[in-house]
Amino acid sequence: MNTPLLEGFVRLLGQWDGVFCQYRSLWKAQRHALGLVLTLGTVQISRVLCTLGLAGRDWSAEYRQFSRKNWHGQDCFSPVIAAATRLCRGSHIDVAGDFTHLRKSGRKIAGVRIMRDPASVIKWNTNLIYGLQYLQLGLL
Repeated sequence: MNTPLLEGFVRLLGQWDGVFCQYRSLWKAQRHALGLVLTLGTVQISRVLCTLGLAGRDWSAEYRQFSRKNWHGQDCFSPVIAAATRLCRGSHIDVAGDFTHLRKSGRKIAGVRIMRDPASVIKWNTNLIYGLQYLQLGLL
């Protein structure tokens, strides 16, 4: 059975060696990344752990992966960016972008701010929400 998408995904995750200081943290991060892809519906850490078959176990070590992290999330994207630039070398690069709002209720979450609700029904009545704003870019 030929699965180039899965093989490519696993190959990219294998390049995270320099991001994490311990093999245990690397293995958890790779497992969580695969769980993020496989989880249906609203993706929360608890649902990812259930997808990975960890529903009956203690989740404190899994949550610690995110709360006491000594790794940087942007470093995880370095292999993807490097692979994309290798594919586009010598050719024209097209990039598409979009701002995404992610609602958050906690005021102590890093980066949360008050912003205009993009789903406001009436244009002249501005609804405000707490949330995170992301700029998503895609290489075409």
